[in-house]
Amino acid sequence: MKTIFNLFLLVIIHVPSFSQKIKDVEIVKFIEPYETITLLVDDDTYEYNINTKTKLTSNKSGDVPKRYYQKGSYVDLEYKIENRKRYAKKIKLKSDYTPGKEKFRGVFEQFDGDVAYIDGRKVILDASTMIKCSGKKECGCTKGMTYLGYNELTIGDFLKITGDSDDSGSVIANKIEVCENTYSDDDKVLRTNIENSLNKEGIRVVSAPSGISVPPNSLSQGKIKIGILEYNLHNDVQLQGYVNIIGNKVIPEYAKTKEYKDRHQVFFRFYVINNSIPNAYAFPNGMVFIHTGLLKLMENEAQLAIVLGHEVAHVTYEHAVERYKSNEYLDSELVKSGSRRLFSEIFPSGSDSSLGGDVIKGVGDAVIAIKPSDVGNLFLQENESQADRAGLFYAFKAGFDIRESVNFWRIMKERTKDAGYQAGLQEDLKKNLLSINLEVGGKPFNKLAGDMTNSIVSNFLNTIYTSHPNATARLKEINDLINSVYLNEELGLKVGQETFERKTSRL
Repeated sequence: MKTIFNLFLLVIIHVPSFSQKIKDVEIVKFIEPYETITLLVDDDTYEYNINTKTKLTSNKSGDVPKRYYQKGSYVDLEYKIENRKRYAKKIKLKSDYTPGKEKFRGVFEQFDGDVAYIDGRKVILDASTMIKCSGKKECGCTKGMTYLGYNELTIGDFLKITGDSDDSGSVIANKIEVCENTYSDDDKVLRTNIENSLNKEGIRVVSAPSGISVPPNSLSQGKIKIGILEYNLHNDVQLQGYVNIIGNKVIPEYAKTKEYKDRHQVFFRFYVINNSIPNAYAFPNGMVFIHTGLLKLMENEAQLAIVLGHEVAHVTYEHAVERYKSNEYLDSELVKSGSRRLFSEIFPSGSDSSLGGDVIKGVGDAVIAIKPSDVGNLFLQENESQADRAGLFYAFKAGFDIRESVNFWRIMKERTKDAGYQAGLQEDLKKNLLSINLEVGGKPFNKLAGDMTNSIVSNFLNTIYTSHPNATARLKEINDLINSVYLNEELGLKVGQETFERKTSRL
Protein backbone atom coordinates (compact mmCIF):
# COMPACT_ATOMS: atom_id res chain seq x y z
CA MET A 1 0.00 0.00 0.00
CA LYS A 2 2.88 2.36 0.88
CA THR A 3 4.46 1.74 -2.52
CA ILE A 4 1.22 2.56 -4.31
CA PHE A 5 0.83 5.80 -2.29
CA ASN A 6 4.39 6.90 -3.13
CA LEU A 7 3.77 6.20 -6.81
CA PHE A 8 0.59 8.30 -6.59
CA LEU A 9 2.55 11.21 -5.09
CA LEU A 10 5.19 10.81 -7.77
CA VAL A 11 2.55 11.10 -10.49
CA ILE A 12 1.17 14.29 -8.94
CA ILE A 13 4.58 15.88 -8.52
CA HIS A 14 5.75 15.06 -12.03
CA VAL A 15 2.61 15.84 -14.02
CA PRO A 16 3.98 17.36 -17.26
CA SER A 17 2.87 20.85 -18.30
CA PHE A 18 1.06 21.32 -21.59
CA SER A 19 0.30 24.27 -23.82
CA GLN A 20 -3.02 25.62 -25.08
CA LYS A 21 -3.91 28.40 -27.52
CA ILE A 22 -6.88 30.78 -27.50
CA LYS A 23 -7.60 33.40 -30.17
CA ASP A 24 -9.31 36.79 -29.98
CA VAL A 25 -9.86 37.19 -26.25
CA GLU A 26 -10.38 40.52 -24.51
CA ILE A 27 -8.16 41.96 -21.80
CA VAL A 28 -10.14 42.75 -18.64
CA LYS A 29 -7.23 43.75 -16.39
CA PHE A 30 -3.47 44.15 -16.84
CA ILE A 31 -1.84 46.69 -14.53
CA GLU A 32 1.46 47.22 -12.76
CA PRO A 33 3.42 45.31 -11.57
CA TYR A 34 2.14 43.21 -14.51
CA GLU A 35 2.35 39.89 -12.68
CA THR A 36 -1.02 38.62 -13.94
CA ILE A 37 -3.34 39.31 -16.85
CA THR A 38 -7.11 38.79 -16.64
CA LEU A 39 -8.87 37.77 -19.86
CA LEU A 40 -12.51 37.34 -20.84
CA VAL A 41 -13.09 33.86 -22.26
CA ASP A 42 -16.61 32.58 -23.02
CA ASP A 43 -18.17 35.40 -20.95
CA ASP A 44 -16.10 34.48 -17.85
CA THR A 45 -12.86 36.01 -16.55
CA TYR A 46 -9.69 33.96 -16.03
CA GLU A 47 -6.29 34.93 -14.61
CA TYR A 48 -2.98 34.02 -16.24
CA ASN A 49 0.37 34.46 -14.53
CA ILE A 50 3.14 36.50 -16.17
CA ASN A 51 6.85 35.80 -15.69
CA THR A 52 10.17 36.70 -17.31
CA LYS A 53 9.65 34.01 -19.95
CA THR A 54 6.32 35.44 -21.13
CA LYS A 55 6.71 36.89 -24.63
CA LEU A 56 4.64 39.96 -25.55
CA THR A 57 4.32 40.50 -29.29
CA SER A 58 2.06 42.17 -31.86
CA ASN A 59 1.01 41.82 -35.50
CA LYS A 60 3.88 44.01 -36.69
CA SER A 61 6.90 43.60 -34.45
CA GLY A 62 8.74 41.64 -31.79
CA ASP A 63 8.59 42.71 -28.18
CA VAL A 64 5.88 45.25 -27.28
CA PRO A 65 5.81 47.49 -24.17
CA LYS A 66 3.39 46.26 -21.50
CA ARG A 67 1.63 49.63 -21.53
CA TYR A 68 0.07 48.70 -24.89
CA TYR A 69 -1.84 45.81 -23.36
CA GLN A 70 -4.77 47.90 -22.21
CA LYS A 71 -8.19 46.92 -20.89
CA GLY A 72 -10.48 46.26 -23.87
CA SER A 73 -7.69 45.25 -26.26
CA TYR A 74 -7.79 41.82 -27.90
CA VAL A 75 -5.02 39.22 -27.88
CA ASP A 76 -4.11 35.73 -29.02
CA LEU A 77 -2.87 33.70 -26.06
CA GLU A 78 -0.59 30.71 -25.70
CA TYR A 79 -0.36 29.40 -22.14
CA LYS A 80 0.61 26.38 -20.08
CA ILE A 81 -0.73 24.83 -16.89
CA GLU A 82 1.57 23.84 -14.07
CA ASN A 83 0.44 22.82 -10.60
CA ARG A 84 -3.11 23.96 -11.42
CA LYS A 85 -1.99 27.45 -12.36
CA ARG A 86 -2.09 29.11 -15.76
CA TYR A 87 1.10 30.72 -17.06
CA ALA A 88 1.10 32.89 -20.17
CA LYS A 89 3.83 31.83 -22.61
CA LYS A 90 3.03 34.21 -25.45
CA ILE A 91 0.51 37.06 -25.71
CA LYS A 92 0.07 38.53 -29.17
CA LEU A 93 -1.65 41.92 -29.28
CA LYS A 94 -4.20 42.09 -32.13
CA SER A 95 -3.70 45.77 -32.89
CA ASP A 96 -2.60 47.88 -35.85
CA TYR A 97 -1.40 50.62 -33.49
CA THR A 98 1.81 49.05 -32.24
CA PRO A 99 5.44 49.82 -33.13
CA GLY A 100 6.42 48.93 -36.68
CA LYS A 101 6.41 50.01 -40.32
CA GLU A 102 3.51 52.20 -41.46
CA LYS A 103 2.09 53.16 -44.83
CA PHE A 104 -1.27 54.88 -45.20
CA ARG A 105 -3.11 57.72 -46.93
CA GLY A 106 -5.29 60.27 -45.19
CA VAL A 107 -6.52 63.84 -44.98
CA PHE A 108 -4.23 66.51 -43.48
CA GLU A 109 -6.60 67.58 -40.68
CA GLN A 110 -4.56 69.92 -38.48
CA PHE A 111 -1.01 70.56 -37.32
CA ASP A 112 1.00 72.17 -34.54
CA GLY A 113 4.63 72.65 -35.51
CA ASP A 114 5.97 69.27 -36.64
CA VAL A 115 3.02 67.25 -35.31
CA ALA A 116 -0.10 66.70 -37.43
CA TYR A 117 -3.26 64.61 -37.37
CA ILE A 118 -3.60 62.59 -40.57
CA ASP A 119 -5.92 59.60 -40.99
CA GLY A 120 -6.95 60.09 -37.37
CA ARG A 121 -3.35 59.48 -36.22
CA LYS A 122 -0.46 61.62 -35.03
CA VAL A 123 2.27 62.02 -37.66
CA ILE A 124 5.57 63.62 -36.61
CA LEU A 125 8.21 65.20 -38.83
CA ASP A 126 11.91 64.94 -38.09
CA ALA A 127 14.96 66.48 -39.77
CA SER A 128 15.13 63.72 -42.39
CA THR A 129 11.45 63.65 -43.42
CA MET A 130 10.96 64.28 -47.15
CA ILE A 131 7.71 66.01 -48.19
CA LYS A 132 7.18 65.98 -51.94
CA CYS A 133 4.41 66.40 -54.50
CA SER A 134 3.19 62.99 -55.64
CA GLY A 135 3.58 64.05 -59.27
CA LYS A 136 0.21 62.64 -60.34
CA LYS A 137 -1.70 64.76 -62.84
CA GLU A 138 -4.87 64.91 -60.71
CA CYS A 139 -2.99 66.10 -57.63
CA GLY A 140 -2.64 69.72 -58.71
CA CYS A 141 1.00 70.17 -57.66
CA THR A 142 4.19 70.23 -59.71
CA LYS A 143 6.32 67.09 -59.88
CA GLY A 144 9.61 67.67 -58.12
CA MET A 145 8.17 70.21 -55.68
CA THR A 146 9.52 69.71 -52.16
CA TYR A 147 7.98 71.21 -49.03
CA LEU A 148 9.88 72.19 -45.89
CA GLY A 149 7.14 71.54 -43.35
CA TYR A 150 3.43 71.25 -42.58
CA ASN A 151 3.12 75.05 -42.69
CA GLU A 152 3.59 74.93 -46.47
CA LEU A 153 0.74 72.47 -46.98
CA THR A 154 -3.01 73.10 -47.12
CA ILE A 155 -5.40 71.68 -44.54
CA GLY A 156 -7.74 69.23 -46.26
CA ASP A 157 -5.17 67.92 -48.75
CA PHE A 158 -4.47 64.19 -49.07
CA LEU A 159 -1.11 62.92 -47.82
CA LYS A 160 0.47 59.49 -48.22
CA ILE A 161 2.62 58.61 -45.23
CA THR A 162 5.52 56.16 -45.04
CA GLY A 163 7.18 55.81 -41.66
CA ASP A 164 7.54 53.99 -38.35
CA SER A 165 5.20 54.03 -35.37
CA ASP A 166 6.76 54.38 -31.95
CA ASP A 167 5.64 53.04 -28.58
CA SER A 168 3.57 56.18 -27.92
CA GLY A 169 1.22 55.47 -30.84
CA SER A 170 2.67 58.25 -33.01
CA VAL A 171 4.11 57.79 -36.50
CA ILE A 172 7.54 59.21 -37.35
CA ALA A 173 7.28 60.04 -41.05
CA ASN A 174 10.12 59.09 -43.38
CA LYS A 175 8.40 60.23 -46.57
CA ILE A 176 5.19 62.18 -47.28
CA GLU A 177 3.61 62.47 -50.73
CA VAL A 178 1.26 65.42 -51.25
CA CYS A 179 -1.87 65.39 -53.39
CA GLU A 180 -3.93 68.58 -53.34
CA ASN A 181 -7.63 68.14 -52.73
CA THR A 182 -8.86 69.32 -56.11
CA TYR A 183 -12.41 69.38 -57.49
CA SER A 184 -12.27 67.14 -60.55
CA ASP A 185 -14.78 66.38 -63.30
CA ASP A 186 -15.51 63.06 -61.54
CA ASP A 187 -16.33 64.96 -58.34
CA LYS A 188 -18.67 67.26 -60.24
CA VAL A 189 -20.54 64.45 -62.01
CA LEU A 190 -20.98 62.46 -58.82
CA ARG A 191 -22.11 65.43 -56.70
CA THR A 192 -24.59 66.59 -59.36
CA ASN A 193 -26.15 63.15 -59.87
CA ILE A 194 -26.59 62.56 -56.14
CA GLU A 195 -27.97 66.04 -55.47
CA ASN A 196 -30.49 65.77 -58.31
CA SER A 197 -31.61 62.26 -57.40
CA LEU A 198 -32.41 63.31 -53.83
CA ASN A 199 -34.09 66.64 -54.47
CA LYS A 200 -36.55 66.14 -57.32
CA GLU A 201 -39.69 64.76 -55.72
CA GLY A 202 -41.31 63.93 -52.42
CA ILE A 203 -39.47 66.48 -50.33
CA ARG A 204 -41.20 69.13 -48.27
CA VAL A 205 -39.13 71.72 -46.45
CA VAL A 206 -40.54 73.19 -43.23
CA SER A 207 -39.45 76.09 -41.07
CA ALA A 208 -37.86 75.35 -37.72
CA PRO A 209 -39.54 76.52 -34.52
CA SER A 210 -38.01 79.39 -32.56
CA GLY A 211 -34.76 78.48 -30.85
CA ILE A 212 -33.94 75.51 -33.09
CA SER A 213 -31.00 75.80 -35.47
CA VAL A 214 -31.66 74.04 -38.77
CA PRO A 215 -29.50 74.65 -41.85
CA PRO A 216 -30.96 75.53 -45.28
CA ASN A 217 -32.69 72.76 -47.22
CA SER A 218 -33.43 70.77 -44.08
CA LEU A 219 -36.14 68.17 -44.33
CA SER A 220 -38.87 67.28 -41.89
CA GLN A 221 -42.51 66.21 -41.89
CA GLY A 222 -42.16 64.96 -45.42
CA LYS A 223 -40.73 62.18 -47.53
CA ILE A 224 -37.54 61.60 -49.41
CA LYS A 225 -37.14 59.30 -52.38
CA ILE A 226 -33.86 57.44 -52.67
CA GLY A 227 -33.66 55.10 -55.62
CA ILE A 228 -37.17 53.69 -56.05
CA LEU A 229 -38.06 53.52 -52.36
CA GLU A 230 -39.73 56.37 -50.52
CA TYR A 231 -38.80 57.05 -46.89
CA ASN A 232 -40.67 58.98 -44.25
CA LEU A 233 -38.62 61.68 -42.57
CA HIS A 234 -39.10 61.70 -38.82
CA ASN A 235 -41.95 64.04 -37.94
CA ASP A 236 -40.18 65.92 -35.16
CA VAL A 237 -38.45 69.08 -36.33
CA GLN A 238 -36.85 69.59 -32.91
CA LEU A 239 -35.12 66.22 -33.13
CA GLN A 240 -34.12 66.99 -36.72
CA GLY A 241 -32.64 70.27 -35.53
CA TYR A 242 -30.87 68.60 -32.61
CA VAL A 243 -29.20 66.04 -34.87
CA ASN A 244 -28.06 68.88 -37.14
CA ILE A 245 -26.57 70.73 -34.17
CA ILE A 246 -24.53 67.70 -33.10
CA GLY A 247 -23.61 66.93 -36.70
CA ASN A 248 -22.30 70.43 -37.29
CA LYS A 249 -20.12 70.18 -34.19
CA VAL A 250 -18.18 67.24 -35.62
CA ILE A 251 -17.59 68.76 -39.06
CA PRO A 252 -13.88 69.71 -39.24
CA GLU A 253 -13.28 73.45 -39.30
CA TYR A 254 -11.75 73.50 -42.80
CA ALA A 255 -14.91 71.83 -44.19
CA LYS A 256 -17.07 74.62 -42.73
CA THR A 257 -15.33 77.37 -44.67
CA LYS A 258 -16.99 79.04 -47.64
CA GLU A 259 -13.92 78.30 -49.75
CA TYR A 260 -14.18 74.56 -49.09
CA LYS A 261 -17.95 74.47 -49.67
CA ASP A 262 -17.71 76.43 -52.91
CA ARG A 263 -14.68 74.54 -54.16
CA HIS A 264 -16.00 71.05 -53.46
CA GLN A 265 -19.77 71.63 -53.58
CA VAL A 266 -20.19 69.90 -50.22
CA PHE A 267 -22.92 71.26 -47.95
CA PHE A 268 -23.43 69.18 -44.83
CA ARG A 269 -27.04 68.45 -43.86
CA PHE A 270 -28.30 65.85 -41.40
CA TYR A 271 -31.64 64.02 -41.58
CA VAL A 272 -33.51 61.55 -39.38
CA ILE A 273 -35.41 58.85 -41.30
CA ASN A 274 -38.20 56.76 -39.79
CA ASN A 275 -36.86 53.25 -40.13
CA SER A 276 -36.45 50.53 -37.52
CA ILE A 277 -33.31 49.11 -39.16
CA PRO A 278 -30.28 50.60 -37.36
CA ASN A 279 -28.26 52.34 -40.01
CA ALA A 280 -26.63 55.61 -41.02
CA TYR A 281 -25.03 56.69 -44.28
CA ALA A 282 -23.64 59.73 -46.07
CA PHE A 283 -23.67 60.90 -49.66
CA PRO A 284 -20.73 62.71 -51.28
CA ASN A 285 -22.58 66.04 -51.41
CA GLY A 286 -22.72 66.20 -47.60
CA MET A 287 -26.19 64.73 -46.98
CA VAL A 288 -26.06 62.48 -43.91
CA PHE A 289 -28.95 60.22 -42.89
CA ILE A 290 -29.54 58.38 -39.63
CA HIS A 291 -32.38 55.96 -38.92
CA THR A 292 -34.57 56.15 -35.83
CA GLY A 293 -33.69 52.48 -35.29
CA LEU A 294 -30.07 53.46 -34.66
CA LEU A 295 -30.95 56.42 -32.45
CA LYS A 296 -32.99 54.11 -30.22
CA LEU A 297 -29.90 52.00 -29.53
CA MET A 298 -27.77 54.97 -28.49
CA GLU A 299 -27.41 56.12 -24.90
CA ASN A 300 -26.08 59.65 -25.17
CA GLU A 301 -24.95 62.62 -27.23
CA ALA A 302 -21.32 61.48 -27.41
CA GLN A 303 -22.35 58.24 -29.12
CA LEU A 304 -24.44 60.23 -31.62
CA ALA A 305 -21.48 62.54 -32.30
CA ILE A 306 -19.18 59.56 -32.91
CA VAL A 307 -21.57 57.97 -35.44
CA LEU A 308 -22.17 61.27 -37.24
CA GLY A 309 -18.41 61.90 -37.23
CA HIS A 310 -17.93 58.54 -38.96
CA GLU A 311 -20.40 59.51 -41.68
CA VAL A 312 -18.88 62.99 -42.09
CA ALA A 313 -15.48 61.32 -42.57
CA HIS A 314 -16.85 59.32 -45.51
CA VAL A 315 -17.47 62.70 -47.18
CA THR A 316 -14.26 64.52 -46.23
CA TYR A 317 -12.16 61.50 -47.20
CA GLU A 318 -14.11 61.27 -50.49
CA HIS A 319 -14.71 57.54 -50.24
CA ALA A 320 -17.62 57.60 -52.70
CA VAL A 321 -15.53 59.56 -55.20
CA GLU A 322 -12.70 57.10 -54.72
CA ARG A 323 -15.04 54.23 -55.61
CA TYR A 324 -16.43 56.16 -58.56
CA LYS A 325 -12.97 56.92 -59.96
CA SER A 326 -11.98 53.27 -59.73
CA ASN A 327 -15.20 52.25 -61.57
CA GLU A 328 -16.30 50.23 -58.54
CA TYR A 329 -18.66 52.91 -57.32
CA LEU A 330 -21.30 53.47 -60.02
CA ASP A 331 -23.73 56.36 -60.28
CA SER A 332 -27.19 56.80 -61.83
CA GLU A 333 -27.98 54.07 -64.37
CA LEU A 334 -24.72 52.22 -63.73
CA VAL A 335 -25.57 51.69 -60.07
CA LYS A 336 -27.90 48.92 -61.15
CA SER A 337 -25.26 47.03 -63.06
CA GLY A 338 -22.95 47.38 -60.08
CA SER A 339 -25.65 46.01 -57.83
CA ARG A 340 -26.15 43.07 -60.17
CA ARG A 341 -22.42 42.42 -60.00
CA LEU A 342 -22.63 42.24 -56.21
CA PHE A 343 -25.44 39.72 -56.39
CA SER A 344 -23.79 37.67 -59.11
CA GLU A 345 -21.14 36.91 -56.48
CA ILE A 346 -23.85 35.57 -54.17
CA PHE A 347 -25.67 33.69 -56.94
CA PRO A 348 -22.91 32.71 -59.41
CA SER A 349 -23.94 31.72 -62.91
CA GLY A 350 -24.92 28.09 -63.13
CA SER A 351 -25.08 27.61 -59.37
CA ASP A 352 -28.83 27.22 -59.55
CA SER A 353 -30.82 26.65 -62.73
CA SER A 354 -33.68 28.76 -61.34
CA LEU A 355 -31.44 31.86 -61.11
CA GLY A 356 -31.09 33.18 -64.62
CA GLY A 357 -29.90 36.52 -65.94
CA ASP A 358 -33.29 38.17 -65.43
CA VAL A 359 -33.28 37.18 -61.78
CA ILE A 360 -29.81 38.60 -61.25
CA LYS A 361 -30.90 41.79 -62.99
CA GLY A 362 -34.00 42.05 -60.81
CA VAL A 363 -32.10 41.40 -57.62
CA GLY A 364 -29.54 44.01 -58.62
CA ASP A 365 -32.31 46.55 -59.13
CA ALA A 366 -33.62 45.74 -55.67
CA VAL A 367 -30.48 47.07 -54.02
CA ILE A 368 -31.47 50.64 -54.78
CA ALA A 369 -34.93 50.05 -53.38
CA ILE A 370 -33.88 48.65 -50.04
CA LYS A 371 -30.41 49.86 -49.20
CA PRO A 372 -30.14 53.57 -49.99
CA SER A 373 -26.64 53.60 -48.57
CA ASP A 374 -25.56 51.71 -51.69
CA VAL A 375 -26.21 54.88 -53.69
CA GLY A 376 -23.47 56.62 -51.72
CA ASN A 377 -21.69 54.07 -49.56
CA LEU A 378 -20.37 51.12 -51.54
CA PHE A 379 -17.33 51.28 -49.33
CA LEU A 380 -14.51 48.86 -48.77
CA GLN A 381 -13.50 47.60 -45.34
CA GLU A 382 -10.50 49.93 -45.23
CA ASN A 383 -12.81 52.88 -45.96
CA GLU A 384 -14.98 52.00 -42.98
CA SER A 385 -11.97 51.65 -40.69
CA GLN A 386 -10.59 54.97 -41.92
CA ALA A 387 -13.97 56.65 -41.28
CA ASP A 388 -13.85 55.23 -37.74
CA ARG A 389 -10.42 56.78 -37.13
CA ALA A 390 -11.21 60.17 -38.65
CA GLY A 391 -14.72 60.29 -37.17
CA LEU A 392 -13.35 59.59 -33.71
CA PHE A 393 -10.87 62.44 -34.19
CA TYR A 394 -13.72 64.78 -35.20
CA ALA A 395 -15.68 63.88 -32.07
CA PHE A 396 -12.53 64.24 -29.96
CA LYS A 397 -11.88 67.74 -31.34
CA ALA A 398 -15.50 68.67 -30.63
CA GLY A 399 -14.96 67.84 -26.94
CA PHE A 400 -17.02 64.64 -26.71
CA ASP A 401 -15.92 61.72 -24.58
CA ILE A 402 -14.77 59.33 -27.28
CA ARG A 403 -14.59 56.46 -24.78
CA GLU A 404 -18.35 56.28 -25.35
CA SER A 405 -17.55 54.76 -28.74
CA VAL A 406 -16.52 51.58 -26.92
CA ASN A 407 -19.83 51.51 -25.05
CA PHE A 408 -21.73 52.09 -28.29
CA TRP A 409 -20.04 49.20 -30.10
CA ARG A 410 -20.58 46.95 -27.10
CA ILE A 411 -24.30 47.67 -27.45
CA MET A 412 -24.15 46.92 -31.17
CA LYS A 413 -22.20 43.72 -30.56
CA GLU A 414 -24.76 42.46 -28.06
CA ARG A 415 -27.80 43.45 -30.13
CA THR A 416 -26.55 42.04 -33.41
CA LYS A 417 -25.81 38.63 -31.94
CA ASP A 418 -29.41 38.31 -30.70
CA ALA A 419 -31.27 35.95 -33.04
CA GLY A 420 -34.67 37.45 -32.21
CA TYR A 421 -33.46 40.95 -32.95
CA GLN A 422 -32.00 39.87 -36.29
CA ALA A 423 -35.23 38.10 -37.20
CA GLY A 424 -37.14 41.31 -36.51
CA LEU A 425 -34.85 43.30 -38.78
CA GLN A 426 -35.31 40.76 -41.57
CA GLU A 427 -39.09 40.95 -41.28
CA ASP A 428 -38.98 44.76 -41.43
CA LEU A 429 -36.82 44.56 -44.52
CA LYS A 430 -39.19 42.10 -46.21
CA LYS A 431 -42.10 44.45 -45.52
CA ASN A 432 -40.20 47.24 -47.25
CA LEU A 433 -39.71 45.04 -50.29
CA LEU A 434 -43.37 44.10 -50.41
CA SER A 435 -44.52 47.69 -49.92
CA ILE A 436 -43.22 48.66 -53.37
CA ASN A 437 -44.51 45.51 -55.11
CA LEU A 438 -40.97 44.58 -56.04
CA GLU A 439 -40.53 42.01 -58.78
CA VAL A 440 -37.36 39.95 -59.08
CA GLY A 441 -36.85 38.15 -62.37
CA GLY A 442 -40.47 38.76 -63.30
CA LYS A 443 -41.81 37.28 -60.07
CA PRO A 444 -43.25 39.15 -57.06
CA PHE A 445 -40.81 39.18 -54.17
CA ASN A 446 -43.21 37.26 -51.93
CA LYS A 447 -43.30 34.42 -54.48
CA LEU A 448 -39.55 33.79 -54.42
CA ALA A 449 -38.11 30.70 -52.79
CA GLY A 450 -37.41 31.13 -49.10
CA ASP A 451 -33.67 30.53 -49.37
CA MET A 452 -33.28 33.14 -52.08
CA THR A 453 -35.39 35.69 -50.17
CA ASN A 454 -33.37 35.14 -47.00
CA SER A 455 -30.08 35.44 -48.90
CA ILE A 456 -31.16 38.75 -50.42
CA VAL A 457 -32.33 40.13 -47.10
CA SER A 458 -29.22 38.94 -45.23
CA ASN A 459 -26.98 40.65 -47.76
CA PHE A 460 -28.88 43.91 -47.40
CA LEU A 461 -28.42 43.73 -43.62
CA ASN A 462 -24.67 43.19 -43.84
CA THR A 463 -23.79 46.72 -42.70
CA ILE A 464 -21.48 47.86 -39.92
CA TYR A 465 -24.53 48.56 -37.74
CA THR A 466 -26.49 45.34 -38.32
CA SER A 467 -23.86 42.61 -38.79
CA HIS A 468 -22.49 40.89 -35.68
CA PRO A 469 -19.03 40.18 -37.18
CA ASN A 470 -18.75 43.80 -38.32
CA ALA A 471 -19.83 45.19 -34.96
CA THR A 472 -17.37 42.88 -33.17
CA ALA A 473 -14.53 44.00 -35.44
CA ARG A 474 -15.43 47.67 -34.81
CA LEU A 475 -15.28 47.16 -31.06
CA LYS A 476 -11.77 45.70 -31.32
CA GLU A 477 -10.49 48.42 -33.63
CA ILE A 478 -11.93 51.30 -31.58
CA ASN A 479 -10.54 49.85 -28.35
CA ASP A 480 -7.10 49.58 -29.92
CA LEU A 481 -7.27 53.13 -31.26
CA ILE A 482 -8.22 54.67 -27.92
CA ASN A 483 -5.63 52.59 -26.07
CA SER A 484 -2.81 53.75 -28.34
CA VAL A 485 -3.29 56.98 -30.31
CA TYR A 486 -5.31 58.61 -27.51
CA LEU A 487 -3.56 56.93 -24.58
CA ASN A 488 -1.75 60.10 -23.48
CA GLU A 489 -4.39 62.60 -24.64
CA GLU A 490 -6.63 64.52 -22.29
CA LEU A 491 -10.01 63.26 -23.47
CA GLY A 492 -13.11 65.41 -23.58
CA LEU A 493 -15.74 64.75 -20.95
CA LYS A 494 -18.91 65.75 -22.79
CA VAL A 495 -21.36 62.83 -22.73
CA GLY A 496 -24.73 64.60 -22.89
CA GLN A 497 -26.92 61.78 -21.65
CA GLU A 498 -29.68 63.92 -20.15
CA THR A 499 -30.03 66.15 -23.22
CA PHE A 500 -29.99 63.17 -25.57
CA GLU A 501 -32.66 61.33 -23.60
CA ARG A 502 -34.88 64.41 -23.58
CA LYS A 503 -34.51 65.02 -27.32
CA THR A 504 -35.15 61.38 -28.24
CA SER A 505 -37.86 60.66 -25.66
CA ARG A 506 -40.63 60.59 -28.27
CA LEU A 507 -39.00 58.00 -30.53
